This record gives sequence, C-alpha cells and structure tokens, in this order.
Amino acid sequence: MGTTVHIAFGNERVPTSGAGVGGCIDVARRGQCLYALQNRSMVVLDLADSDAPRPLGALANLGNLRQIVVRGTTAFITAREDGLFIVDVSDPEQPRLIAHHDTIEFATGIDICDGVAFVACRWFGVEIVDVSDPALPRHMSIMRVGEAQSCEVSDGFLYVGAWEERRVAICDVRNPAAPRQVATVPLGGRGDGVRVHNGILYAATGHHRRGASLGVEDPRYGAGNGMDIFDVSEPARPRQLSRVQFDWRFYYGWPDTWRVELAYPHAYLCHTYNGIFVLDVSNPAAPGELGQIRIPLYPGDPGYRELKTESPHGRRQPILPFDPKEKLYSPVCGLAIDDGCLYVAALFSDLHVFRDAELVCSLAFVNTGSSLESGGPPPWLHARHTVEDDRSPEPSQVTPSDMAAGTSRQKPSLVRFAASETVATSPLCAVGDFHEPDLPFLQQALSPIAERVAHYRPFGQVYAAAEYGGLVYAACGSAGVHVLDQDLRLLNTCASAGFAMDLQINGGRLYVAESSGGLACYQIDGSGLERVHTYVCQSPVRQVRVSADGRVAVIQAGGSAYEALRLDSTAPPELMRTERGTGGLIYYRQLCNGFIDGRFICGTWCAGRTFMLDLVGDDPEPLPDVTGVLPDMETGGYCPCGSYALLTRNGGYSFYLPGFGGDYEALPVHRIEGGPDFYGKPTCHGGLLAVCNRIGGDVTLVDISCLSKPKLLCRFRLSGSPDCASIGEETLLIPAGYQGLFRAAFSGRID
Repeated sequence: MGTTVHIAFGNERVPTSGAGVGGCIDVARRGQCLYALQNRSMVVLDLADSDAPRPLGALANLGNLRQIVVRGTTAFITAREDGLFIVDVSDPEQPRLIAHHDTIEFATGIDICDGVAFVACRWFGVEIVDVSDPALPRHMSIMRVGEAQSCEVSDGFLYVGAWEERRVAICDVRNPAAPRQVATVPLGGRGDGVRVHNGILYAATGHHRRGASLGVEDPRYGAGNGMDIFDVSEPARPRQLSRVQFDWRFYYGWPDTWRVELAYPHAYLCHTYNGIFVLDVSNPAAPGELGQIRIPLYPGDPGYRELKTESPHGRRQPILPFDPKEKLYSPVCGLAIDDGCLYVAALFSDLHVFRDAELVCSLAFVNTGSSLESGGPPPWLHARHTVEDDRSPEPSQVTPSDMAAGTSRQKPSLVRFAASETVATSPLCAVGDFHEPDLPFLQQALSPIAERVAHYRPFGQVYAAAEYGGLVYAACGSAGVHVLDQDLRLLNTCASAGFAMDLQINGGRLYVAESSGGLACYQIDGSGLERVHTYVCQSPVRQVRVSADGRVAVIQAGGSAYEALRLDSTAPPELMRTERGTGGLIYYRQLCNGFIDGRFICGTWCAGRTFMLDLVGDDPEPLPDVTGVLPDMETGGYCPCGSYALLTRNGGYSFYLPGFGGDYEALPVHRIEGGPDFYGKPTCHGGLLAVCNRIGGDVTLVDISCLSKPKLLCRFRLSGSPDCASIGEETLLIPAGYQGLFRAAFSGRID
C-alpha cells in the first residue's frame, strides 16, 4: 500500500477575505474570471483585484448544479437530475445558455478533453459526449465503471472515482467511440475527486472503508477519509505510492463530495466539513501536511445551521470532529487557484479568498481539468475539430426540426482531430459507432418468443414507448415525442417543453413526463398530437403512471417526492397528495411500473421508505409503509403482477399482496433455477416478465406462468440503456436510451 501519512484535526487557518456572493458548490478559474456555482445559478466574477472578486454577470435558474469546467469561452456545468448545461461566457457580463444535454442519468462530475465531454453519471458510469460544437452536443458512448462521481482525462486515459466501489477505474479513451477499461485501483474510502499530473494519480476518499457496516460500532465506519496516491505512468499497471489518512472518524450524509486540486508541488484536498488540507506532494511517496483551512460558523452567523447529529433509525449515525451546536465549518465543495490565492466554494457561507504565498503556489503548474499547464494550456486543446461529411452534416446545417426527427443525425459522427502545423496531434480520435445494433444477433436471442425485430434511432435518448391504435409513441428525451408505424418508421414528431422522459396512454390521451416542462397531456389523433393541458410542477417530472380508469396520475417530482394528481378531461391535472421520504433520494424509475390490481401504487426512496397508496376512492388512501424489503438499490424496481406487487431484488424477485400483514423480511426471493441471476426494472404481462437493466445494459425475459418457479426464456445485452419495457398482446417494446427503440413481434399471443 505504500506509506500512510496520518493527519490530526487542527493546524487551522481561515480565509483572508470573501466575495460576498453567498454559498457556492463549485468554482473554476479561466483567465481573469471566476465562475462560481450557487444553488441553481452560475455567477461570473472579475479578478482584477484578486483579493476581492467582483461579480460581473450571472445566469440563473439552470438546475441542481454540481461541477463546472471552463474551456476557452465555454462553461460546461453538470446539474445532477437536470443534465448538462453548456454556457457561452465570451461576454462575462452576459453569459448565455447555448445547449442543454440530456445525460444518461444524474450528471455529477465532468472533464473536457479535445472537444469531448466526459460526464460522470453515478451508477450509470461515464457518458462520453461530442462537444466539438458546444451548441450541438452529441452522445457518443458509455463507459460502465461503477458509481462514477468525478473524472479526469490525462494522455488519452480516463480516471473515474467510483463511490460505492471505493476505487478508481482507469479507461483507455483514445478512441472515445470505443472506450475500454484497462485497470482499477482500490481506495481507502468512497471514491470521488481525482487529478493526474506527470503520471501520478491523486484520489480523494471519504466516509467508510471497504466492508464497513452502517453502524458506528464498526471501526471501519467513518474511517475512509483522506487521499490515495498512485503511480499511473503505465495506466494499465497502477502502483500505490502512499495514502493520506485522517486520524479522526467522520461521516455526514450531505454534502458528500470531496475533491483534489493541484498547483504542483502542492495538492489541495477539499473535504466538506473537514475543510481544505494543503499537502506537499513533491515526493508523492511521502506527502507532507502543510496546513488546514476551514471556515468556522458560529450560532447567529450568516449561513450557520444546526446539523442533525442523531439518526432516526440508528443507521448512518453522523460523526463529526466538532460540536455543531457550538461551531460548525462551512462545507468546502470546490476550489480554484490563482497566483498566491485559493478561491474556496463553501456551501453555507461564501466564495472565500485565502491568500498565502507559502501555502498557495504560483502558477508554475495549475490544473485545467484535463491536464496541467505550464505557461498556457496544453497544445492539444487547440486542435481543430472536423466532422466526417459522409456521416453527419456540419452543425450549422442541422435544423431544430432535423434534431427532433432524428433523420439527419441518427448516428454519432466520426470525429477526427486535425492538428495544425505547430500543434501536436490530439490523443483522442473517435472511430466507429458504439451503439450500432447487431440485429441478426438480437433476432437470434429473441427467437424463443419473437419472429421479427425492428429498430429506430432518433437523435435523443428513448426513455419509454407505448402502442395505441396500431402506432408507436416514443418519449425521446431532447428530441421530444416521436410517432412511428409498426415497422418503426417515423410518421410525426412533437416537440416537448422539456426532455420527454416517460409517457402513458389512456383513453385517447397521451401523458408525457417532460422533466422541467411538467406533465403534458395531448389528445391523440392518429399520428397527430394536440397539447390540451399541462401540469406545472416545481420539480422536474421524470416518471408518470396513469390509472386504468383515467382518474389519477402519479408522478415522480424531482429527486425527493411523488405527487398524486386528479385528472379531468376539461381541466389541467390537480394536485391531491404529496409523498416525501424519510431518508435518501429518488433516483431512477423508483415509482411502481403500473397499478397493482388496478388500484394500488407504491414508490421507494434510495435506502429510505416505501409508500403504498390505494386509489380506488375519491382521494388517495395511504396504506402502512412497506418495511423490511426494498428493490435492489441501483437497478431494482416494482411492477404490478396481477393482484401482486412484484419487486426485483437479490438476483430474482419477490411478490406480495398490498396490505400484507406478515414479515416482509421473510419474503422469499424467486430465482431462475440454475441461473442466471437477473437485475433491473421489471415489466409483467400475463406469463412474461421483462427485466431491463439500464445500468448494465442487460435484458432478461422470464417465463413466470408459475410465479414461484421462474424460467429463463432469453437474455442479451445492449450497448444502450434499456429502460422499462412495454409488453402488449403481440409485441415487446424495449426503449434503449441513445441506442434507440427496439420492437419485437411475438411468435404468438402473450396471455
């Protein structure tokens, strides 16, 4: 493991000044400007006086912002459930939104290299996006590496801090259209921020060591905080050099991001409530502590708040190295560096300035996000980007209607990077199509149940699809709603107010979860759609389910709530009830995929509660919470199976009747005898269960005509992101994200 350097809590310094703009979650520097993220806004600040940054401009109401990088005159901002925002900052007084990319899941970390964005999307891995034209970002591929939090590209290799796996994944992305993992390195705690310089990897860690239980009695609990350092001069053969280990235990659930920045020979470890740790890494095998920087807040100070120090359920108990009733420290979430100054993004307080000529190096080496620069950006950042003419029109030739239809850009472009006479050739060159489907293989895989497979690929990612009146309606993310015939030929497109993320059809009405655009209701007229009502929600609407009688819709509203809505053909939907969790967030498709026995619906929170509502009466009637059993946290889900609630977990499924009064923990898990185990979001119709794993790409079809003895029908893997399937009497629809939509015609009826 190399040398372990232990750090005691102390040796404390405080900022020397502040910008006076309020709390921030991240900050980046480019030239004489700072770009700070605050709540849902980006603020641009002038550094003419480096000790007193002055606000120049702002862009408000973007989303749930997390990280920012700036390249040239363009800022790239991750916004969790709200995707990726791309902003023109050529005029710092008037930043302008130029693109909003629909990421494959919660956009968390980001790096940019050679016109390619690498977006860490938690469990879904890293999405690789062509941003050579920042106004027209295009999905290229997915690198599945675990719970990706932050990432960086160096010399053609991607380094990803993986949270729950407690590791850094190392991937060869010199061809970003065909990324491949070459190595992993284990970490001393949960992985997040990473930086690479001169073949040395610096990886921030937090919370718990590997194998820790969720209780304080386990000595590994709260003991995973610090930084690991590795030699990655040969990326496929990493070697650990040292570890920086906090001598105290720490755990607090939010904010839960830790980062590392470099101004060689110093590393700056940002660690929320623990502050900033300044480390001498001139000898990476023996790092030395130089100082600690914190922002103390006392009762009555602006930004002070009383932290919860008790766990309501006895698990995940907070552990802090201070008494928050007497004093807390504003969580440090991001950092930017200028000559002699640190600019500290502190969540509860301000954008702080810390000036110290000894602890803050000059700009001999300053991190730019994808490499380190000496006297200017690395030469490959100036490589010219060209697009193969035979695969895609130039971005200026693509119209919004082309984007909605997906007709002119159904495949990612092949991007080559042509270097000028004085610029080194770029290390990244995209060749091939990551999502090209192998239809003969799929036809063979589905042959036990289907006789024909059709495929459609729009510009946006396909989240959901349903058939009605001989036509197929697909929610296609940024491309809106597409109407197709049974051979998946495009008939019509309908622009959505936000990303079209889910849909349901009931009684000639199409209900579309349009993310920031709310819940839209359309009247269906063949291939035509007419918007008749919109439910304006305070949070993005990501999922919708409509009762069979058309009286009620239940939606996922943002990352924390579900809402039950009363439907009326003559008026917009009306809020009846809101369900909130007691812990954890709502991540992906955690609302039951339909109504159990036509009347019950449930939903879960990650590591939290499961609610159950009975919607047979005029108003929703809550049942007791379902306790002691949850779907698999990353991939599992609920669906109706006749009168049963079916949930996928532990490589199979369990089922129970709503209102079940027994021991949920004792419910058996039904697996395929002899394997394989299966994971994903379930859909059930008759005796067929389709389980789609959007994270791993696996689709498993199971015969459940005997519910307690499932039998494997077929299984295959897609390069895309297979979502909740739709099973009809004669067809199976599999939405597959940026790989498009697949339609399989059954050999016989499914009863």
